[in-house]
Amino acid sequence: MKAWPDCLPCVLSLVISTARRNGLDDERVRAVMERVLDAGIVSLGSFSHQPSYDLAAAWRLLTDFTGEADALRKDKIRQNQQALLLYPEAHAYVVSAPDPLANALKLAIAGNMLDAVINVDTAAPDTLLRSLESLALDAEELAELRRRLSSASSLVYLTDNCGEVVFDRLLLQVIRKNWIVETTVVVKETPTLNDVTMTEALEVGIDHDCDRLLGNGTQEPLPSTDLSLVSDEVRKLVEGASLIISKGIGNFEVLEEDPSVAGRITFLIHAKCTPMAALHGVREGSLILVNR
Repeated sequence: MKAWPDCLPCVLSLVISTARRNGLDDERVRAVMERVLDAGIVSLGSFSHQPSYDLAAAWRLLTDFTGEADALRKDKIRQNQQALLLYPEAHAYVVSAPDPLANALKLAIAGNMLDAVINVDTAAPDTLLRSLESLALDAEELAELRRRLSSASSLVYLTDNCGEVVFDRLLLQVIRKNWIVETTVVVKETPTLNDVTMTEALEVGIDHDCDRLLGNGTQEPLPSTDLSLVSDEVRKLVEGASLIISKGIGNFEVLEEDPSVAGRITFLIHAKCTPMAALHGVREGSLILVNR
């Protein structure tokens, strides 16, 4: 997915909010913005590629300026703590449901409402569970995912943000309980935005819900998965996987155009912006489950 006009101000907004969260005053925030604009990170050229690459470039500049390689670490901790407080209730919501897979999927996608990058004040945990009552998944896409799980022998699960990663655990638990599938969870090697790294993955215990937990092996702070940049180990696992479950908009931007994963990738996305909602023909705030 190439950048839409909406994506450019989104990149700039992220730079501003992250700079302020790191204690920069207005003068230094302006200095950061000037560097981003002078570097041409956000420009007419942005429309020729996926927004994740602009975000990576902006993140490198921002971390160089602030001296904080993991500039949203405090927010990531807070998001995970919020989700962990909700975990017992979320677990009950999933295991007591007539269809645990559907509920686990809804929760794993809707957990993106805890995204500190998009929301200055992230959704309250109790709001998250209440919101699921009015949110539905596409029935045909859900049925197709069940078919894929029934025939899969190996799964690569590409994570997205902190907070929602706690609910990824529940989805993985349901999958491993009901289908015989070897599961590899992949997180970011290098801090970028509020994406999950190995540090946060171990803090929330997702290593207990998979057969293998790996960093993606790239030093690029890309909030996505570019198979030309990841380690040989991760690339081979993705190439050989029966099924790939991909979380988030960033992963969708890059992987939906990658022919090597066609026919075996399932995207789980929260339609939190106009481009993503319009692209899938849904209302903003919807839960998107799409098999490609």
